[in-house]
Parts: sequence; structure tokens; C-alpha cells
Amino acid sequence: EAFIQAVQEHMNIDPAALLVLMETPLLNNTEILSWLVNLRYCPPPETMNVTDAAILATFCSMSAEDWYKLSLLTAEHVNTEKLIYRMMLSEELQSLVGVMAEGAEVAMQMMNKILPTVRQLESYLLSIKDLNLESSSDVTHMTRGMKSSISTKATFVTLSRALCSNGIIALFGISKMPDLSESGPTFPNNQKREEMIERFKIPRDASPFCMNMYLDMVNTTGGAIAWAFLKPMLMGQILFTPDTPATRAIMEKANATLHDLANLKKSSEDWIESSSYIIKSAELLSTTLPMLQNSLSNSFVKNFIEMQTDINVDSILVALSSFSNITEMLHKNKQILDQISTLSNLMIKLSSCIKFDRYRGYDSADELNTMAQELAKNRELYASVIFKTEDSSRKREARSSPSSSTQLPPKVSYTIRMHMDNVMRTDRARNPYFVRDNHISASFTMRYNRGFIYLQENIDRAIIETQTGQKVTEPAVQLQPFPYPCYLRDEYLEAISFVFPLLLMIPWVLFVADFVKKLVHERELRLHEYMKMMGVNPLSHFFAWFLECAAFLVVTIIILTLVLKFGNILPKSDGFLTFLYLCNFGLSIISFCYLISSFFDKTYIAGLSGSLIYILSFFPFIIVMSLEANLNISQKSILSLFSPTCFSYASQYISRYEAQGEGIQWSNSYSSPMAGDTATFGWLNWLLLIDSLLYFLIGAYIRVVFPGKYGIPAPWYFPFKLSFWADLCSGFQTNNKEGRGLLFSNIMQKNQPVFADGKGKGKSSLSYRAGEDFSELPVGVALHGLTKLYGDQAAIQNLNVTFHEGHVTSLLGHNGAGKTTTMSLLTGLYPPTSGSIEVYGRDMQTNIEKVRRELGVCMQYDVLFNHMTAKEHLLLYGQIKAPHWSQKELREQVRTILEETDMYTHRHKRVDALSGGMRRKLSISIAFIGGSRLVVLDEPTTGVDPCSRRSIWDIVIQHKK
Repeated sequence: EAFIQAVQEHMNIDPAALLVLMETPLLNNTEILSWLVNLRYCPPPETMNVTDAAILATFCSMSAEDWYKLSLLTAEHVNTEKLIYRMMLSEELQSLVGVMAEGAEVAMQMMNKILPTVRQLESYLLSIKDLNLESSSDVTHMTRGMKSSISTKATFVTLSRALCSNGIIALFGISKMPDLSESGPTFPNNQKREEMIERFKIPRDASPFCMNMYLDMVNTTGGAIAWAFLKPMLMGQILFTPDTPATRAIMEKANATLHDLANLKKSSEDWIESSSYIIKSAELLSTTLPMLQNSLSNSFVKNFIEMQTDINVDSILVALSSFSNITEMLHKNKQILDQISTLSNLMIKLSSCIKFDRYRGYDSADELNTMAQELAKNRELYASVIFKTEDSSRKREARSSPSSSTQLPPKVSYTIRMHMDNVMRTDRARNPYFVRDNHISASFTMRYNRGFIYLQENIDRAIIETQTGQKVTEPAVQLQPFPYPCYLRDEYLEAISFVFPLLLMIPWVLFVADFVKKLVHERELRLHEYMKMMGVNPLSHFFAWFLECAAFLVVTIIILTLVLKFGNILPKSDGFLTFLYLCNFGLSIISFCYLISSFFDKTYIAGLSGSLIYILSFFPFIIVMSLEANLNISQKSILSLFSPTCFSYASQYISRYEAQGEGIQWSNSYSSPMAGDTATFGWLNWLLLIDSLLYFLIGAYIRVVFPGKYGIPAPWYFPFKLSFWADLCSGFQTNNKEGRGLLFSNIMQKNQPVFADGKGKGKSSLSYRAGEDFSELPVGVALHGLTKLYGDQAAIQNLNVTFHEGHVTSLLGHNGAGKTTTMSLLTGLYPPTSGSIEVYGRDMQTNIEKVRRELGVCMQYDVLFNHMTAKEHLLLYGQIKAPHWSQKELREQVRTILEETDMYTHRHKRVDALSGGMRRKLSISIAFIGGSRLVVLDEPTTGVDPCSRRSIWDIVIQHKK
């Protein structure tokens, strides 16, 4: 272009002829010589071709000055090197050099393409080197061929250990497995293998590698948990509805992740195929590159290539210097190449365990739910996606019109349903009460990481890509806790917060068993009833037991309060309030034991049953905690009638306030830390107190109406009788002198049969016999038609007899004649079936407490306290029978009775150290002490030596008044 412009400026040549001249190729030497020879012929001969003739005509018309100018312009613009090359070299050499230039150009193009690949390969090698896979013994063994195949023991754990710091152990709690080098299956026989496949629903069409990996996984500790999580992830199906072109397109785009995984598998296969070719090519280049570098370093070759082509030879040399390092680089990183090949093989085998095409469309949600339920049984369901579309008519239009159905609405709503084990609960979006902690933590988000987040993100990306037509390349979903100020974290309280109520409730079971056994043991030994016979008020006996139990509990509660407060378990809570709260529960424990003991007569059965009922009373607390948000205050109060449940629920409020760093205080005891909660710590304490009162009242009622084996039952309506409240309040006396005795006596004297069915027919229905007349003596005891039945067997039948004061009346008869039964009825140990007993004009059944104040009893069996001495027994019962005695009088009476029974030398011995005869003497002494008007002795001299027996008779005669 520069030459043409210069010729047109300085010479007057036809532009067309000039263009023809420029387009004419440079001829060979012979043609150039013929041109020069033909220049002398002007005009040119007719035999020349048109192009040559036009050029010669132009030259012929030029003057000498034009020829000079053309020569100067040509010399100025011509490439002399190329001209010499064309003029000097032969055509064969020219073609050879041309081939060399073309080869250099092709080599340059290849290097421009290969060089980025080599650099990328080098960066990949450095990246894999940074993984430090060499430190993993498992990967090292695999790359060195120490494991015969990759499908060996715990392949999945091995891969996890190689790529993660803790691996699968941290995720699923799988115990660390021993490194084994054998590659066969881990089951000794096919039967167990089949059992494991059937039990865990392992697909039978899995590849051998996958089958061995699955079996190895489920055979490890915690492997069943890992399999339950991985099976839906690996091969679970994703169902969606409705099945329209629009939703189908979304789900196909959402499957991009699996497509990328499939591409990774393809890349791994390509690497395995090309890795050997790369190494061989590098070895070939190691021999050819030095030769090529030497050739290009020659100045003639360099100038020649740059002259013939537009290639920069220096850039080729730089590229070749980079290529010269390939062999060295690959040799240094041969171990890394082996690792890449090993991981590629592993990737190919692992990808065979993954199902890539897993989307299934359904027309209705009912069909989808039916299929989802079937798949979920075998853990073959990943998730169900339900797109919220328009009504059914529009849906039918969408199916009939494909063009319209491919258009998505501006706002796409959908629901993801997964197995309940893999997602968080949706009925509680946040903590029910405030805690000083950031809300988002691993414990809250772990379930979302089991596939929910991945599926939601893929569907959202697919919807955005469909709506905008652009692929989303921004980062994926990220979780970050909301900023929260510094706080002191009580890790111990966090660890025990859920079991704190249970920890406080369980230890009291020891006290429950012991307290119940104390009460029932005294009833079983008839100590309780015996003391009532001797005039002990039942309330006095109850308060003695109550104070003893309360003393144990108060000491324990004080220690427990100090441990909770100063042991930094409840450092923020008010110590005195905690103490009162525990005392309140201690009262409920005593009342609970009192109630439970009313139902039993056997000591050990009562202790075991009381402990069991106490523990069972805790279980309503589980219901309260599970349905706390759905229960109202009335339902919570009803469940809190079980005192362990009420106590545990109140303990939960303490732990909640302590977790907030506030602790339970007087100021917040009647408020709840949870929004909308109607129950409070204060209200629950009142419920505990109400429970205690209820337990005491119910227990007392049962003891009076159903006294058990021993005692006289009161009618069920006794609280509504005026006499009960009169006796309780000691307000006024009721006159019961006329009683029922005369009526029954008159009836019996008429020889009325007792049995309506004629039982006992032929026998005298009246056992009274006329004897000596003692009408001038006062009547002490009168039995009117007394009858006692045990089932259908009559122990006493129609007994009418009178005991006069100042006399000793003896009951004689063979074994089973009813002597002990009669005395038990006299003392109130058993209630009569019919008839009445009058003691100094008072009816025994209606005035038993007043009668027993003047009664002394010696039972057939010794009823004594083993841990007390003989003197302590007499002092105790002396104070009970004669509270008006002074201490001096009491001790004098005790000394006298001990001397009369020859027990004085044994007065300081415990009862369990006394012989049977000594115990009998002590029982008789107890019966006579206190000046009782009526003394009942049941076989008083049994087991006593003859000398002592005579002295006991003397005592009886002496005290018969």
C-alpha cells in the first residue's frame, strides 16, 4: 500500500496497470530474463498473454526519468532479504523452507493451546499437594498398592479420613476402625450377608464395590445411623407435583449438581485414559525439545522464520523453556499423579453408588403422598416437592396448552417434605424462652444440613435461571449467627438442664421407701394398734412419725440447698427460696408416704410399691414437657396433682431462669420466662402444698374407713357425724350410756337365731349360763349377742356375758374355741360381725377412744419396741396411761412394777436382748401400769417358768380391783 501510494504521487502510471503489476507473482529467474529481453520490443508482440502485454505496454511508455523514479521507489520499498531468497535459492529449497515455516507456525499454535493446559495441570498438582494426602496412611497404602483393591474394609471411612480432619467419625459417631488390608467382604458366611442386605434394604443391583462398602458401613458401630442418612442422599428419589413442562424444567435444572457429579465421573475417566498419554508425550518432548531449541536459537533460522511468518521466535523459545520443565515436574510429582489416579478410580467407583436420574413427576398430591409413603418405608425417599399452582381448571389448561404451561408465574411457591428424622420440627420456630446464646448453632441447623438446604437451593437457582434466563453464579446459602454480646456460658447447667428435674426427683425415692416401711412395719407388728389400745392418741402417733421423717428431710434439704447454691449449680437463684421450695416438696413426700402406707399391710411389699408408684408419678411430667405449649393452666394443674410431676415441672422453671442468668427470685416466682405461659413457679409451689393436704386427707380417710387387718372401721360418712367433730374438738360430750346393749340383750334372751339360713341349727343360740349372783357389784364389761364370723365360719356366736369390777374373769377352752378372738374384740383389734360390747356403760364401737383410756392390754404375742429397754417401755406407757403423775410418782410406779415381776435387774436391757419369759413379764407390767380400770391378759403366763408364773398370778390377784 505504501509503494502504490508513493508511485501515484511521483509518477503518472495507469492505476489499473499498477494494480496488475502488484498482483503479479514474482516469477522465476528464466521468466525475469525473458521480460528484460522483451523490453526492447515496444509495443509488445501479439503472442504475449494479456497480463504480460499490459505490463510491457506500461513499461514501454515510461521515460528514462520514470524508469529512474520507479527504480528508486522499488529499492526503497522492496524486502531485499526475500528478494535475494527468491532469486538465489532453488525452488526445491524454497519449498523445504516453506514447510519448515509452516511447521513452526503450527507448533506455535499448538503451544498457545497446550501451554495454558500445562499451567493448569501444574496448578492442580500444587493444589493436591497442599491437601497433604501423603500424611494419610490409608491413601498412601492405596497408592502404593498395599491394598489389593479399593473396595476394602471401611472404604467410606477411609475416604472421609483422607479428606476431613475427623471424617465420618465426627459426623455419625462411628468408632475408629482397625486398618485392615484384606479386600474381601467382612462376613464369614453368605447367610449373614443376606440377613444384613434384607435388614437394611440394601439394593441387590449395586456394584460389587458399592455392596461391599454398604455392608462394611452397616457392620460398624453407628453404621446403621450413617446408612439411614446416606441411603436417601445416594439413591433416594425426589418426587414432585404437578407434572407440567414448567415444573419439569425446574426440576431438570435443579438436577445440575448431580449432572456436575456425572461430569466429574467423566473427567475422572478422561484423566485415567489421558494420564498415560501425558507421561509418554512428556518423555518424547524431553528428547525433541533440546533439538528444537538449538535450531531456533540460530540467527539465520530465527530471521528466516520471522521473515516468512509473523511468528515471534523469542516467544517460542520462552514457551519451549516452560515445556522443558514438564518432564522434571511430572517426575517430581509422580506420587501426586498416582494419588490423582487413585482418587479418580475411587470417584468412578463411588459414582456407581449414586443414582443420577432421581426425579419423578406426578399429577396430584395424593399420588405423590402414596408413593412417598411406600418409598419412605425402605429409606428410598429423598424428598417430595409440591408446587403451589393455580386451581384445577387452570391446571388442565396448562396440560392442554404446552406453550402456556412453560411460563412460570411471577411468584413461585413450593413445599418440600422430607422424612421426619431429617428435618427440624416446624411447630416450634424458636426457643420457648429466652436464653443468653446466639440462636443459630450446629445443634439447630444440623437437621437442615441433611439434604433440605441442598434441595431448596437447587430449586431456587433453577427458578431464578428460568425467570431471568441467566445462571446464578453467586455464592450458595450461608449461615451466620446474629451478633450477640459477650456472656458467661454455664456449660454444666446446659448439659443437665433437661435432666435436672429427674436428678432432683430420683434420690428422694430412698426416703419414700424408708418412710412407708416405718408406718407399715408398725401396723404389721400391731404396734400401732397396741399403742392405741393403751390410750395413745392416733394424732400423737402420726406426729411422732411425722417429726422423725421431717428431721431426716430437713437435714438433707439443708445440705442439698448448700450444694445447689454454693456448688455453682444454681448460683443466681435465691438460696432461701430454694430451701423453702425443697421443704415444700419434703412435706409432699411425707404426705405421699402416708397415703401409700394406707393401702398395704406387708412391710416390704409396701416399700417396693411405694418406690414404684413414686417413680410412676414422674411420668406425667414427660407429657407436660412434650405438650407444654398445647396445655392450658387447668390441664397442667390436674397433671400436677402428682407431686413428683409438680416438683419436676417447678424445677424446670428454676433451670430456665438460671439459664437466662437471672435465677429464680421472689420477684419472678409468679411470672414465666416463656411468652404466653400461664403456669409459674409460685403457682406450682402452691399446688405442691395442695397435693400434700390432699394426700394427708385421703390417707387419713382410708385409714379410718378401711383400717386393714387390725382395727374397727368407721362408716364412710363419719365426717358428717356430729359426734366425730365433737370428739375432735372436745366441745361437748355425747351421752351413749343407753347404747345398744340392752336392746341386743333383750333380743338375745328371746333366743333369736343369728343366721337367717339356719346355720347352727340344733345348737343353743345363747351361750350365757346362769351363775353366782354379783348384782351388787358394778358391771365393768357386758357382751350382748357378740358374734364374729370369718367367712362362713363362726369364731364366736351369740356370746352374752358380764364382767364385774373387782373380779378376775377367765376364759377357758380348747384351741380355736374363740378366747383370743373375744379378747381381740374386747380391745378393739377386730370389729365384731354383730352384737355389742359395753365397757362401763360405753359402746366400744362408738366410743373406742374413751374406752381405751382406761384399758390395759397384754396381747397373746409380745408387741414391743426392739430398740428400747424395759424401763423405757414402762416410762413411756406410764406417761401415756397416767399423764397426771409427776416424774417422781412415775418412776416410783415403774420401780414397783419391775420389782413385782422380778425385772428390776434387767431394767436397762434392750428388748431384743431379753428372753421370751422376760418379754412376757414386760408385757404384763405394761398392762398393769397406770392404774387401768380394765386389764385384758391373753395367755399371760405362756413361756414363763413355774416360779415366775406363780408371781404373775400373785400380781393379778393383787391388782384385780
